[in-house]
Amino acid sequence: MASLDALINSLDGIANTLQLDTSIILIKERVKIVQVLQHRLMNSGTDGNDNLIGGGQYADMTIRHKLFTNQTTEHFTLFDQGNFHKGMFIKLDGDLALITSSDGKTGDLISRYGEAILGLTEEETEQVIKLWVDPKLQKEINKRLPNIIRL
Repeated sequence: MASLDALINSLDGIANTLQLDTSIILIKERVKIVQVLQHRLMNSGTDGNDNLIGGGQYADMTIRHKLFTNQTTEHFTLFDQGNFHKGMFIKLDGDLALITSSDGKTGDLISRYGEAILGLTEEETEQVIKLWVDPKLQKEINKRLPNIIRL
């Protein structure tokens, strides 16, 4: 009976460390995860809900500036000088991993276009989990399991 209790306690220990392990993985993979968001912004101009940001229509003056700087005018990219994109990082808040930006315009952009501009779509979230989180989390679990089974 004692070894069964020890096994249960060990498994509980693994379960309790999964959140920390996941947080560490997200921080290690932060560049790739942020690039998923940046890629969507640059290529489709949609937010995390798949809605076109700002209706996708630039003002005439902005179109002239974008054409002059060789940027797309087809949709909003939230990239002018690049500070918003360059400032993007992952912020951990309890069970949540949020993408934000250190750029001074971030608050204004969120007020204007909504928090979803910094969110991943459901499909992107699934892709991140499948490609980068699950495999590394499984490795962490596999490292700990042999110690438990030897009880």
